[in-house]
Amino acid sequence: MHNTILHLSDIQYGRHHVDKDNNREPLYPEKNYSLQLEKILDDLDILKNQDVKPGFIVVTGDIAELSRREEYQLADKFLSGISGHLKIDRRCVIMVPGNHDINRNVCKAIRTLSEEDDEKFKRPYFVKFKYYQEFFHKFYEQAKFPKGLKPYKFAENQLFVNFYFPDQGIVFVGLNSCIDESEIPPHRGNITTDQVRKAIDDLNAYGHENRMMRIALMHHNFIRSPNNDDENLIDADEIKPHLIESNFKIILHGHQHVPNNEITGKNNNVIHILATGSAGLDSETLPDNSRRYQIIDIHDNQVKVYMRVFDNTKTYKTGKGAWRPDLEPSQKDIYYEFKLSGEIKKQAVQKQDVQYNGYQDSEKPDQEIKTYCKKAESLHSNLPVAGFVTQLKAPIDIDDIYVPLHAMINLRGIDEELYYDAKHAQKCLKEHSLEISLPDAFKETAKRGQKGIVILGDPGSGKTTHLKRVLLWCLRKGPDKSDLHKLGLPENMLPIFLPLRELTDPDKGLDSFIQKQLTSVHLKTPPGFGERLLKRGNLLFLLDGLDEVANLNDREKVSKWIKEAIDMHTRTACLLFPAVLRATARVYI
Repeated sequence: MHNTILHLSDIQYGRHHVDKDNNREPLYPEKNYSLQLEKILDDLDILKNQDVKPGFIVVTGDIAELSRREEYQLADKFLSGISGHLKIDRRCVIMVPGNHDINRNVCKAIRTLSEEDDEKFKRPYFVKFKYYQEFFHKFYEQAKFPKGLKPYKFAENQLFVNFYFPDQGIVFVGLNSCIDESEIPPHRGNITTDQVRKAIDDLNAYGHENRMMRIALMHHNFIRSPNNDDENLIDADEIKPHLIESNFKIILHGHQHVPNNEITGKNNNVIHILATGSAGLDSETLPDNSRRYQIIDIHDNQVKVYMRVFDNTKTYKTGKGAWRPDLEPSQKDIYYEFKLSGEIKKQAVQKQDVQYNGYQDSEKPDQEIKTYCKKAESLHSNLPVAGFVTQLKAPIDIDDIYVPLHAMINLRGIDEELYYDAKHAQKCLKEHSLEISLPDAFKETAKRGQKGIVILGDPGSGKTTHLKRVLLWCLRKGPDKSDLHKLGLPENMLPIFLPLRELTDPDKGLDSFIQKQLTSVHLKTPPGFGERLLKRGNLLFLLDGLDEVANLNDREKVSKWIKEAIDMHTRTACLLFPAVLRATARVYI
């Protein structure tokens, strides 16, 4: 396998592009000054004479500056000019959006309209990509797709784009790192594990017999810079296990306008991360960093990277200013090179009949789950004794002090009736409810097609203790034992205790919150364990501490988050969460 990639980023056509318009003075006010396109074509011809000829053009975001139609028209001429010069089809020009490819004016207008209609403006705020999407589909109208390959699509229900090239043995996975980006802060990179999981599922379903190298594309930098800038990719740690496990070899990105070469992973399972600078911004915008691009030549597992920098003092065919090698002082060749670790594995379609509850055989699910169960039981089995005026040394097991609760079924079937507090609820339901044991409550929720049980009670009435008791039920009677059905729960159900007071960002979703809890200092589960549990399904989410979310607006957000989590994870059997109310602890379904 031999493929050569021209990697461009942050070409950013607009007011700060090196090709001036709107009566702005050019960077080099000479008669023989030429456009950026001609400069880069000169350089590609020089490299061609050294047997370096790209077969792909990859653009990792920030194609425009303000995401305006006229900016994309200029970008179209630039990219089609390069592809025409290299004699490659537009299908081989591959792109992802950057934070400058959202139109903030459109975003602001739709947000205002949503507020007037009393509706929530929800991420990924897809309308912000209006002109990028228009440019994307128009650009590929003239592309030639072989039989069996569908035209590329950029849409709200598919934010990623997989660019398949089976004959060349390579696939580029274009990930959208601008999920959270809008006209208001925080401005940050975010992909979400859901997007990555869907992209990988699409790869696995493709099922082509050839071995294809997997390269991930994104705009924001994958490894955070020393200043911990929140504009970087905030969920890199969450998506990294998915990329490593799915045998990705290279990540390409831009964003920081600085070239870089880093590695993430361990031993033989590593990904090489290659960044390039801006290929289009002027020196006023980049006073400390000249324009840059790079060419990546991949021959089997051997990789050569030709880094190029624009030199204002150099003169070539088109006059002042030309590209040259971007070399380290000790570098002898015009490239640096490295070897990819591991083999390009043959990717097989993941079928349910070769999995164990969503795990692959190599992941040793039994041992991971047993280790988690042991740690979770140790963490939650004892009652904290902080604050006792005593020399008490022995831990108090929750089983020793637990007082059983009963559940009350609302027989009136009013799903969204609201109560001032638990006392008010008990009064309203007294004549229209049935009291049953809590194990029977689980069975009743399944019978009624419901997935939630709410525990109402005063602070200190035992809601959290009860949740931990349910967790211990599951851990001590399962997952390897067969008597969970006596509790009204399915066999092999696994509990996850989730303290809502630690949910600081509901927008990041349930997957992120679970992984954060499971990698805490007390549990320290392996990377990706939370995601593997979600694939496994059959989970009991124990959501604790809604009454500890003091701010009413935040509590409303958390409540919506809970509803969205229930709707999203249909393979979970049930959720329990205490609500802040003032009465003796009762349970309602």
